[in-house]
Amino acid sequence: MNYKFLVVMAIALISLLTAGCTEQVVQEISEPNIKLSSWNHDNDASLSKGVVTDVTYTLYNSGDADGVVDVVIVNGKNEVLARSSEYIRANSRVTNTLEADTSIDNEKIGIKLKNQRKAD
Repeated sequence: MNYKFLVVMAIALISLLTAGCTEQVVQEISEPNIKLSSWNHDNDASLSKGVVTDVTYTLYNSGDADGVVDVVIVNGKNEVLARSSEYIRANSRVTNTLEADTSIDNEKIGIKLKNQRKAD
């Protein structure tokens, strides 16, 4: 075989292999990244409400998509005292207060973030 024939065949083979190939597009998947920035609680007792705790929290979404997360207030026995779903825009903060009935076990109180997801 001569050299020119091999070069032409190589070029033809490369053309056939790359025909129909398109540039691969990489699509970024945007996701929320919601974290608890701060929280505190104040106990209050009254005849009408009993013993309640106001839990104030701030959430921060550092992700590049709007998100939703369930905020759960629990006692020392990990029992749910209050729950709320929060919508947080991308790169923003949300502050809210939940009232939790702490008449049964007011020794410890905690806050958990559950079921973080991308907003519809």
